[in-house]
Amino acid sequence: MARLKKIIIGILSVLILLNLAIVGGVWYLRSKGSENIRNENQTNQEGYYVTYQGKNYKYNDDMINILLVGVDKKGNIEDEVEGIQGLAD
Repeated sequence: MARLKKIIIGILSVLILLNLAIVGGVWYLRSKGSENIRNENQTNQEGYYVTYQGKNYKYNDDMINILLVGVDKKGNIEDEVEGIQGLAD
């Protein structure tokens, strides 16, 4: 009985340590990744504020904008007539 208890405690300890390592690794990568993105993409004051309908809006540094463009068919786009290249709007 004591041996089974030691095995269960050992397995639980390994699982807890593995879980802590994964959570710590994800946290580290998120903090370093967002820090690198912010450092690489410094904006000047001109692009930092936007005026829309008379109100000034400040750029949100905590957001990351990613553009994904989808292509609906294979082949060269240049060979097609303009407007029917199979690109997603």
